[in-house]
Amino acid sequence: MHKKRELSLRSGIVLGIILLILTGISLSGASVSAQGQSFSIAKDTTVPRTCPGSTLLLQSTVLSSAAQSFSLSQEGDAARFSISVPTGFILSAGGSKTLFSYVTPPSTTSPGTYRLKLFVNSASASASAEYNIVVEDCRAVSLNFEASSKSTCPGEVASYKAILRNIGRFTEDYSLSVDGQAKGFTTLSDSSVRLLPGQEKDVYAFVNPPFDVGGVHDFTLSARSASGITSSQARINVLPCYNYAFTSEKSSYEICEAEKLSIPLALENKGSVANSYKMSSSGSAFASLNRGLISLAPGQTAVAELIFSPSFGTQGEFPVKVNIEGALGKESKVLPINVKVKKCYDAQLDIAPETLALCNTFSSRQNVLIKNTGEFSNKFTLSVSGASFATLDREVADLSAGESVIATLALAPDEKTPAGNYGVVVKMTDPISKISSSDTLKVTTITREQCFLPGISLSQKVVEVPKDSAAAISFTVENRGREPAEYVLALSGNALQFSQINPSLVKVSPGESESVFLHVAPTLATAEGAYRITVTARLKESQVYASETVDIKVLASGAKPSIGTGSAVRETRGFADSLREFLRKIFRIEVKSTGNNTSVSQPESPQIPQVTQKPQEKPQAEKNNVTEEAQSTNQTFGSKGLMAFLRELFSSKPQAQTVQGNETLTQGSERGARGSEQETQSAGRNGKEIVIDLPEEGRNKSKGTGESVANKNASAETERSITEGNKTSSSLTGSGSATKQFLSQYSYHLVAALILILLIILIATGTWRRIVEFFVEEEGKNGRKNGKKR
Repeated sequence: MHKKRELSLRSGIVLGIILLILTGISLSGASVSAQGQSFSIAKDTTVPRTCPGSTLLLQSTVLSSAAQSFSLSQEGDAARFSISVPTGFILSAGGSKTLFSYVTPPSTTSPGTYRLKLFVNSASASASAEYNIVVEDCRAVSLNFEASSKSTCPGEVASYKAILRNIGRFTEDYSLSVDGQAKGFTTLSDSSVRLLPGQEKDVYAFVNPPFDVGGVHDFTLSARSASGITSSQARINVLPCYNYAFTSEKSSYEICEAEKLSIPLALENKGSVANSYKMSSSGSAFASLNRGLISLAPGQTAVAELIFSPSFGTQGEFPVKVNIEGALGKESKVLPINVKVKKCYDAQLDIAPETLALCNTFSSRQNVLIKNTGEFSNKFTLSVSGASFATLDREVADLSAGESVIATLALAPDEKTPAGNYGVVVKMTDPISKISSSDTLKVTTITREQCFLPGISLSQKVVEVPKDSAAAISFTVENRGREPAEYVLALSGNALQFSQINPSLVKVSPGESESVFLHVAPTLATAEGAYRITVTARLKESQVYASETVDIKVLASGAKPSIGTGSAVRETRGFADSLREFLRKIFRIEVKSTGNNTSVSQPESPQIPQVTQKPQEKPQAEKNNVTEEAQSTNQTFGSKGLMAFLRELFSSKPQAQTVQGNETLTQGSERGARGSEQETQSAGRNGKEIVIDLPEEGRNKSKGTGESVANKNASAETERSITEGNKTSSSLTGSGSATKQFLSQYSYHLVAALILILLIILIATGTWRRIVEFFVEEEGKNGRKNGKKR
């Protein structure tokens, strides 16, 4: 058996060798390691090549000398894009098996050599075969410049030739582009190209540098396909063939009006060739160039001048542009220059007031400020217009820069100048620069009558005065004009014989007034009837006047005037009057005094006109109680009225009634006040205390000796009038001696009667109960307080 197996093995090996020879397959790299068995792997010895995205087929043959099973595996950097089959198979003795390896590198696979190693394993042995697979750049393209560096002048075109060749295996579409420093002034002959495998194309890049570009600039030409990008770089050297410099020392200047300014402009040819340059200016009519064309060799310089010459009165900012262009290369430039023109010739004229009111025949002098606000000395001419009555004290002002002087404007309208508004214009002028300054004073002229216009206002235009008495009539003299004035006061009419005025001359400021008194004192010889007197206030030494008329009615001596003049008399009552008032309230009787006799009668209405009682004298509640009690005899005298009566009866302060008399008295000075005091004392001796209440207006405005005289006369007349009133009206007055006799005889009886009446009232009204309750309550409060203290 052993021999048979050995014979069959040898025969199998021989058959395998013969088969290999017949198929023309050479054996390479086969290794067999078996324990009594063997197999081998045969592969192609050529170098396998493929393209990204393409599939390469590799075939390997396994020869087995014995029947056995095999498994297939692979490794290497090409294994990731390779598949080998079958992965398992069985061979009989002397059998063979072809292995297929599919190699498909992705399209993104970079060109290079990749290794693929196959392993065939049996149960007892293993063998391997290795392939070095070349992945080629099947879409390769080449792009190269014939000349990658050139030089040119600004404004001239440099042409670059580049060859684009498809060295791949496929037809490709290429898009062409330029990047780099020269991109902005480089263009291409083609933007896209399609090439077959092995085909090429000439592509041109045109470089045209502008005139303001110089030096070396690089650029890159790129050909982009679906599979990749190919680039090639080139360089352009821009020579300063037409380069030049055009500058000024400054970009802005400042000058005065009417001043000539020359601005130097420097021009240099920095190019490599001779050139000519054309220049012009724009922006202002005051600007011009002294040269319009300049020719320069390479490296040569020249200077042009921009002349700026503004006229008088010109001021502000003036931007000027200087344009230049080279004949060769057509390179143009703009040089901006700003010129500020300031006002160096100027003047200022000011009149202090804006308006002025001036009376005819008056004069006024106003200051006029004249100032040279320019930067140079100047001589100015002065003028005035607008009114014939306006003049200046000078005609010329020679002033340095910043100097000022005060001129005087005289205004003197005569009496015949029409009243109205005048615009007086004062003007200063520079005859060279023609600059001027002016100001206007608005003058209002006023006639003499309007300047001193007086006014008179009376406190009362109709008065009644009994004979052998006096009245003082106050009136106000007002200055309604614009100037202080002295007014002469005069009287006219048929009452001159018993009338006089003080003072006769008053000085009044504009808008103010003075109080003056007219004293009227008809004597017993004066006939009764109507009189008229006119008070005239006339401007001193002129015919300007104002007047007012007073109607005076002279009454019989001792008659009561029905029209009062506003004077105030206060009557103070003593104890007798208070007692009489008390009896009148209780028994509704009135005590009348006639000489030394006293009589009791029913009350009558008082005969003295306009009797009023001041609000300060009694509270309103007490007045109401007294009035109600006096109206009814059946009404019980209340406790409130009683208390008021007791306060009135025993009060040390007198209660006063105001009686409107027939004359207006004004206290203007200390002499008037002393006269009033004397009248008060005189009236008091007659059994009454008379107090003269002087008006507030008179106290503030009256002054002078004339007013004091009027006050004395009025006070004396008041005393006489009141004396007459004592004789004719017994309802208000009584004899002083009768009163004293009454009090001395019945004083005890009166006190007893009062106490009795008081007790009756307390019992009748029940007031005594309230008094008892009050003391009981107070005692209780005191007890509670003492209890708390304990």
